[in-house]
Amino acid sequence: MVIPIKHVSVKVSNLDKARSFYEKVLGYKHVRTANTTGLDGDYISCHMTDGSVDLALEYFGETDKSGAPREVEPCIDHFGMEVDDIEEFIRKIEAWGGEVLIRHSPARVKFQVPNLPVMELVQSGRWTKPIQAIDMS
Repeated sequence: MVIPIKHVSVKVSNLDKARSFYEKVLGYKHVRTANTTGLDGDYISCHMTDGSVDLALEYFGETDKSGAPREVEPCIDHFGMEVDDIEEFIRKIEAWGGEVLIRHSPARVKFQVPNLPVMELVQSGRWTKPIQAIDMS
């Protein structure tokens, strides 16, 4: 069984410019924007789509909690998959030597397996249902 990637999260240094580029140059549509807390602290998460994948633009602000300037190198932070049974996949991940890094909720966890990037598992439909509601024309 293949579990396709449904979500890619990218750290950006300028949210407005990044969103504008994805909308005006690549034709992505805005899904939602929310204030979020994650492994690296509080940030704004702007979700966009091409009609099949959820792309989250993560913006952490100009300064860190101490007020020092924040240097953000734009990069892929993590990618994610939707699954029906998260607990079953956690057992598979742990069998491969992986560990859960953060359990946002029973329906959303971030994990890492040695020698692989951070990944996220969510309950089926978390990303695909909002995308299906977007008019891509």
